[in-house]
Amino acid sequence: MLGFGAMNYAVAVHLSRRSDNPKIVVWDIDEHIMETVRDERIHPYHFVEDVLPESIVTGTLDDFVDVDHVIIGMGAQNMRSAMVSAGTRLKKPYKTIVSKGLLGTGKRLSQVVQEEVGDDKIAMFAGGTVAHDLFYGNSLAADVAAIDPRVRYEVAELLHSNTLRIYEVDDLVGVELIAALKNIISMGAGMAESLHNSVGTKSSFKIRLEYEVFQLAMKMGANMTTFLPGRPSWSGDTNLSSFGKTRNREYGMRIGGGEDPDDALKRMERGHKTVEGYYTLKVAHDLTRDMDTPCIDQLYAVVYGKVPPLEAEAALMSRARRRD
Repeated sequence: MLGFGAMNYAVAVHLSRRSDNPKIVVWDIDEHIMETVRDERIHPYHFVEDVLPESIVTGTLDDFVDVDHVIIGMGAQNMRSAMVSAGTRLKKPYKTIVSKGLLGTGKRLSQVVQEEVGDDKIAMFAGGTVAHDLFYGNSLAADVAAIDPRVRYEVAELLHSNTLRIYEVDDLVGVELIAALKNIISMGAGMAESLHNSVGTKSSFKIRLEYEVFQLAMKMGANMTTFLPGRPSWSGDTNLSSFGKTRNREYGMRIGGGEDPDDALKRMERGHKTVEGYYTLKVAHDLTRDMDTPCIDQLYAVVYGKVPPLEAEAALMSRARRRD
């Protein structure tokens, strides 16, 4: 496990339930996490009342040389530096990314891994899953996306269980983009919900953000079929993120409720809650400058321009009517 935040911890616990009882080595840049896991057998920030399974142990980057699989759960902002540190140690294993985000240049995380590691055995895990559900073994569905069918098969076989149903998808670009951009949708849905406590308002803003995200994903090379209803990485993830107990929805609700966007971000990060959508929104706004994306534009104006949410809502609703 490269990175040991909430999601990678949940994946590790999920894998520890396998009948073959695999040894699971974890490494994180945060020394406090490493020391607490090693010495106290708990995670210092997440699921703190649960003792780690015996099969989960701490290690060093050198331990990744001969493993079969690496689950990558580093934040998007730290991905390149982590890959530089790991380097060719990660060439042999299958590499499954569970992180969500885009770099400032618009690059996807798999592109960063491939550039720094020099290998393309890369998959993306995404779907209507949150760490809590995966950790406690609730029934879930998710996608594993990879270009190489052998990679898809091996990673799907690793993760599939009687509590986690895995579907194989060949659209790595589309699933990666959904995983990152759905956080914008979640933020917007949370903001709309907090403004009026209206499911109708929230749903209306959500579906228009989904339309704009779909347009951007098509521009960036995604496959249209990945966005069909029933796809765990699309329908599952956008619905869960927008209506479930998620960090990006919480951030949206905070700013919709009147908190300063920067203050809300700092409060959440002090609680070890990374708001991926905050960073992805800026990238998405840059990538859509030549597109008609009013919802992304107004959400950006609220988060980065400090425009009051009600003023942004009024700007959206007072636009001239037009055909899609």
